[in-house]
Amino acid sequence: MEPPHLVEDTLPDPKDNQVLVKILAAPINPADMNTIQGKYPVKPKFPAVGGNECVAEVICVGDNVSGLEAGQHVIPLATGLGTWTTHAIYNKDQLLRYPKKWV
Repeated sequence: MEPPHLVEDTLPDPKDNQVLVKILAAPINPADMNTIQGKYPVKPKFPAVGGNECVAEVICVGDNVSGLEAGQHVIPLATGLGTWTTHAIYNKDQLLRYPKKWV
């Protein structure tokens, strides 16, 4: 198996119920390290991006997304989304918006 390495990629504009986010912070926790080592019960499908948690800023949304807009901050509601990246596209139902007063 090829060792983990950095890959640069481009993301398309979000469609339908998708949201393009900029990852602002993503922690590294023991479960993430165990996943990389293959010791965690959940096994990702490869190629994969590590990370399960983050704080992200909405950049833009797909045509069918309501309740989220550019500039709002969100956190993921699902695991295995691959948060160790600079930008990502997630489905709206995978994200939770939180109040600006928390920022």
